[in-house]
Amino acid sequence: MSFFQSYTFLILAVFLCMPLLVSGTYYLYLFSLLILYSIAAIGLSIFTSATHKQLFSQAAFMGVSAYIVALVLQALGDWNGLPAISLSISVVILAALASAIFGFLISFPAVRLAGPSFAMVTLAIAWISWSIAIQWQPVTGGELGLREFFPLAKSEVEQRLFYLGILVAFLGLILLYRRVFSSAFGLFHAAYRDDAIALAALGVRESDFSRLLLFLATALAGLAGGLFALQQDFVNPDSFEVFDGVLIAIAALIGGLRNVAGPILGVFIVFILPEFFHNLAEYRLLFYGFLVLVILNIARDGILPSTRDQAWRHKSNFNDSRNEKLTYIEQASSLEIIGMSRNFGHVKAITSVSADIREGEIHGIIGPNGSGKTTLLDLVSGFVERDEGKIAINAYNVSEQGISDHVGVGICRTFQKIRNFEGLTCRENLLVALFAHRFRLSLPGMCRSMFARHSQEQESLIAEHLHAFDLSDIADVDAGNLSQGQKRMLELARVTIVPPRVLLLDEPTSGLDKQEIETLKQAVQRCSQSGTLILLVDHNLSFVSSVCATVTALSDGEVIASGSPSVVLSSQQVVDVYYGGLEHVDA
Repeated sequence: MSFFQSYTFLILAVFLCMPLLVSGTYYLYLFSLLILYSIAAIGLSIFTSATHKQLFSQAAFMGVSAYIVALVLQALGDWNGLPAISLSISVVILAALASAIFGFLISFPAVRLAGPSFAMVTLAIAWISWSIAIQWQPVTGGELGLREFFPLAKSEVEQRLFYLGILVAFLGLILLYRRVFSSAFGLFHAAYRDDAIALAALGVRESDFSRLLLFLATALAGLAGGLFALQQDFVNPDSFEVFDGVLIAIAALIGGLRNVAGPILGVFIVFILPEFFHNLAEYRLLFYGFLVLVILNIARDGILPSTRDQAWRHKSNFNDSRNEKLTYIEQASSLEIIGMSRNFGHVKAITSVSADIREGEIHGIIGPNGSGKTTLLDLVSGFVERDEGKIAINAYNVSEQGISDHVGVGICRTFQKIRNFEGLTCRENLLVALFAHRFRLSLPGMCRSMFARHSQEQESLIAEHLHAFDLSDIADVDAGNLSQGQKRMLELARVTIVPPRVLLLDEPTSGLDKQEIETLKQAVQRCSQSGTLILLVDHNLSFVSSVCATVTALSDGEVIASGSPSVVLSSQQVVDVYYGGLEHVDA
């Protein structure tokens, strides 16, 4: 932790210890609620801060876990002393896991949705869960609920011990949160928040990462719900109303989603402060609405905005992880694009396009706007499914499953509109690529990333790569603050720090001046000389003719010429589509 965050943690710990110094159980009850709702809100912040999707079902997942705890403890009967405590903790953990599995299963249809659609699904989940709790009376007890299943926490002494236990667990959870978010996972989380498509282009499956985030969010909600059941020794549908899920989301938004202290502050404002103003209870909803409007207009990231000093930002934060082989199985000696076709409805974007790229060759794709150049790159990179045709590397037919599988065999790309992780520095952008190479291809890999830190070897490799692309002087500058040329060089540096077998470049000279184009040209030629096959799309014909050994010209999704730059650019068909046949193309 940083100096500031260490003191924040200490202040929080002292603040939460205050109920132990006051007689009576009222403040123990209030601060217990603060801790439990904070756990659920932190889970929500993990998911929402990265995906930008509103999650209104945390109270429902709390309810699922709470009912599981109540039902299991009732079935087991009366236990006393230490065995009862151990048993209860075990049941809470299992209930939290069950809640997380429930959330994970729901994620399969839900993560495909975006914006209001996803929010409506989570509201529906909350409503259905609440309705089941009321209607399934033989199991849940209906509106009366379930009670007296936890034999402890009756006397004041027991309640103090119980509060001390959940306080220690909560502070330990925060330390674990800090540890996980200082790992490769934390860097993936920040990168996903900035640009999920750019992260997908490095092979990190967007759906897998979203599901993992939802799993973590619902696991924390389940943990909070299980502890809530023990703390209350009573659960009923009113404890987990639909609006409670909305309030948890509001609390996290008000406090700040990108700082672990933000949800805690938000929960204190939304759930605890109103307890001190009972006479104003009828104005509660008005207060929440006014608070959201004011705070989010003054500070869009909440009261406590994102803090920059994450642990991965410190150069001393190394581990002695094994050396990763930063290459693919073998270098590509050929890339064959055979009969590629793609229609969008009645529009024929690409029709039977073929190209053959050999080792050490840069192949250019030219054509007017709308000719299908970017669509071709989308097909080769796996961003778009093809209707017909195949892609073969070294005569091996590349999988058609999607972008991550294409990246897995060494096909990487840049974009016409530059995509970097603009909230991360140049150094961190490259570190994301290194971690992606190691963990990207499976959900278990994403889980392993939670405790992986960067190594000295990775830091040295990043420094060398930054120097090669003339980015050393701005290594610790956020990508969002770079010039257009620097952003383009950073994007190229990021996708080549692990040398790809095939590199797809989409309009790399767009927005660059002559000097930047020359620097880009040297970088592209350097990549080619290292053995990477390059397929390049660009409108700058002078640039294309200077770096490409072969060129394919497209018009209306069809190949109209292919061969050396001089042959293609002097073709009458190419002249016609570019200049209407009025003059010759200047190569």
